Amino acid sequence: MPALLASSSLGLLFLGLVVAAIVALHRLKPRPSTHVVASLALWEVALRRTGARRSSWRWWLALLLSVSTGALLAVTLIRPEVQGVGDGSRRAVVIVDNGSSMATRTLDGKTRWLHALARARSVIRSAPGLVMVMDGAGRTVAARFEAPAAALASLDRLALTAAGAGPPPPLPEITDLEVHFISDGVTPYPLPPGAIVHSVFEPADNVAVIRLVARPLAADPLKVEAFVQVLNASPGEKSVRLTLRGGERFVLVQDLRLAAGERVDATFDVSDFPGGVLAAAAITAGDALANDDIAYTLVAPHRTQRIRLVTRGNAALADALAALPGVRVEIVDPARYRPESGIDAYVFDGFAPEQPPGAGALLFRPSATGWLPTAGRVQGPATIDSWDRANPLASGIAWDTLTIGRASPWTHWPDTVEAVVRAGAGALILSGRTEFPWTAVAFLPGDTDLPLQPAFTVFLGNALARLTGTDAAASEPLGTIRVALANGEVRDGHGRRIESRNVPGATLFDAERPDIYTVRGAHTRLQVAAGVLDPLQADINRSRLTATDGIPVPGVALPFERWVVIVLACLGLLVFDWAAYTRRITR
Repeated sequence: MPALLASSSLGLLFLGLVVAAIVALHRLKPRPSTHVVASLALWEVALRRTGARRSSWRWWLALLLSVSTGALLAVTLIRPEVQGVGDGSRRAVVIVDNGSSMATRTLDGKTRWLHALARARSVIRSAPGLVMVMDGAGRTVAARFEAPAAALASLDRLALTAAGAGPPPPLPEITDLEVHFISDGVTPYPLPPGAIVHSVFEPADNVAVIRLVARPLAADPLKVEAFVQVLNASPGEKSVRLTLRGGERFVLVQDLRLAAGERVDATFDVSDFPGGVLAAAAITAGDALANDDIAYTLVAPHRTQRIRLVTRGNAALADALAALPGVRVEIVDPARYRPESGIDAYVFDGFAPEQPPGAGALLFRPSATGWLPTAGRVQGPATIDSWDRANPLASGIAWDTLTIGRASPWTHWPDTVEAVVRAGAGALILSGRTEFPWTAVAFLPGDTDLPLQPAFTVFLGNALARLTGTDAAASEPLGTIRVALANGEVRDGHGRRIESRNVPGATLFDAERPDIYTVRGAHTRLQVAAGVLDPLQADINRSRLTATDGIPVPGVALPFERWVVIVLACLGLLVFDWAAYTRRITR
């Protein structure tokens, strides 16, 4: 619609001209036609019998029909804007893309995000009425129409998100709403129909570490390899220095040269790194996005571990422990047990020391002691009916297939102790912590068929991994992360507490930057390595927009809406009415 019809006064003028034109057309009379007949006698007789037909209502009906059709057509073409409540103002929605690519630095040293906020402020200040501010990820809470000054304050509360694209924010169902979408065009948000798009895209260099995994070799668990994947998302070729760093002394460096769009896989031997947090960083000149330059993972300690088995004689248990990779088993009699430094974990078979040992401990049907829950007095067969499937101790084992001939289940235990495997109201495996973690089992291996199953070695491996702190970190993409741990407390790699949200059976938190996040529950600790795992998030030059001069560009074309059908119907009805009038049907 031309801009002349944008104001209400010109729209009313246009409507009046349409109505006046229709009335003027109806005032026009067709030229009378003359026909020569031999006699009027027959017509006079017919007129006396039927009487004169007064049909002025036909003319008024035709005029009303024409005026209604024309007026409806004019109003549809004008498409008056929806007015604000009592203030006669137009309404606008400003949507600002807050995807991860908007953190890209531009040539002037600012980021696309800062340019987008500046553009949004300009749009809000020039808005003729109320404005609603929203973000592209749909995280705006209780967005509402506000005066420009309040809308500017709402704009200042928006923040970038590390998450990928989500569903577009729902728009108010208001006819002819003016929508402004400010973006770099990288995150694939669906554009609202008819939106005015403001582009803040500018090409930039970016090299990203999109994968880092460290795993021991299957043939030799004491050998560890790190797999790193690097992507060059820059428009041109880049020289990259890839650095692996762990602790204060371990450093590996490799220089790479990557073509535009090239992805390189690199493998490093990190066996000399004793264990802990390993970081991989890609360094290049002119990199415009810092959030994907580094990735983290956990390397499990891979030196030979000293496991002390305290038993009066249990060959099956000793053999199962010795079969674990990277383990050296030392067997002592309970009478000769003494705490000793340098032991990575203890395994007690039918015995428990009076004081907690100086390392993690796995205890099979421990004797009564003051630092462990007291076992039940009833001894006999037990049937496992439930276990904590989210607990790493119980993973990989079908506990309900285990046959237990004799056990002493715990009937009571403190709130600080977790029941991992249950038999009815009692617990068969408990997990807790004094100075070091411990796991207590209510039965001896020989009282079950567990030593005859592969699950025995799996359970011992799970238990020693917990006792020695060698649990691997789960890899998750940046954004909202869900951890299967209820009421967890989340801290980042520097020990700072991260805000979290509790849902039934899980903890949610937002990882805005790459790091190792630790989630602690009442009895369990889980670690998460968060980073940029999606190459599309690193590809900051994959823009759908081409306008870079700051001038709003049209969004997608308007669909074939209902008002178009109304216009076509009005035109058809108007043509039919005029034809009927001129042929003397409606008068």
